Amino acid sequence: MHDSGRKSVIEKWMLTIVQDGGVERYDDLHVDVIDSDWKPKEAWVHAGLIAFQLAVELRNRHQLDFTVALGFSLPGSREPIGVDFASISELAVKLDSTPPSLYLFNRGQEPAPTVLLSAANGEILPDPLVQTISIFPDLAQSAGCNYMEFMRPGDEEYRRSIFVTA
Repeated sequence: MHDSGRKSVIEKWMLTIVQDGGVERYDDLHVDVIDSDWKPKEAWVHAGLIAFQLAVELRNRHQLDFTVALGFSLPGSREPIGVDFASISELAVKLDSTPPSLYLFNRGQEPAPTVLLSAANGEILPDPLVQTISIFPDLAQSAGCNYMEFMRPGDEEYRRSIFVTA
């Protein structure tokens, strides 16, 4: 599929969740739904970055006042791990079984453990790790990238993710 087909899928999702409350529900769009060529795990990092750039372009074209985010999910762990990758290729082998997803966030409610958990009325244990990382050299300078690791009461593992935002 070419970028025009991908843009069509992203645009439809984006405009729908803006109108139907999906932003508040944290409705996401997995990259493998955008393009079937993006189903293999080996394609996920590259696919996510392309989808993110297309989503930012569409957000700007429609003058939507939202933050676009791309979320990568990493396997949980019983003990804190921290950032255990230094490159895109190292990240690619660390991903869990869930493809990356696009999100829209209201400005000021960008991804952070407390924001993400508020959707499920969850609590987090003290001292979540939120760390700015730089492993995507081709991202616009205006984009941010954070690694997050946290545990909710009752969980047996720390949740780990990366969010790219613009």
